[in-house]
Amino acid sequence: MLARKLDLPVISTGALLREEAERGTPLGRQALAYTRSGRFFPDEIAGAMLRQWMDAHGRHGWVLDGFPRTLPQALQLDAEFGGPEVVVALELGAEEIHRRLAERLSCPQCAASFGVTMDGLHAGSACPQCGASLRRREDDTPATVDERLCQHREHTLPVLAHYRARHLLLEVDAAAPREVVFASICRQLNLEVGA
Repeated sequence: MLARKLDLPVISTGALLREEAERGTPLGRQALAYTRSGRFFPDEIAGAMLRQWMDAHGRHGWVLDGFPRTLPQALQLDAEFGGPEVVVALELGAEEIHRRLAERLSCPQCAASFGVTMDGLHAGSACPQCGASLRRREDDTPATVDERLCQHREHTLPVLAHYRARHLLLEVDAAAPREVVFASICRQLNLEVGA
């Protein structure tokens, strides 16, 4: 939503790595082992994917999704790519994260995510953004979600502290419906909400 509002491309290292896995590339096969276990991709893999995308599409004007997840990735982003102008951290409790991921549907084409209850869709529904068939991710199991939450506490909380210290962090309560959360982000970024 934010990327569309700002007319910027979204870079999701997770989606890029899942695409590599679907194509059966060596990088994709390596990444698949991490995805299935709920562990974060090693910094070298995530950084290589970001660099590859930036080299192909340009290094200015983008919205990152899922990067940086570790402090070394944040330092790479700052040093190699000029760092972010703002970091939006969507805050949500563990119970709600489990509930939402249990019913998450993903688009293999445009990487958009939807919820069964929130959006009234089901596996096999057409993606509202691009028309591709939505599907559940095989790594959205309770065990992998628990592992992701552990990884988040261990690796991502220091990233948030890094950007908080640089006054770049915008923390947003994401428990409300998507439109309410988006309106809150827009207001805090001084963007017109309805446009």
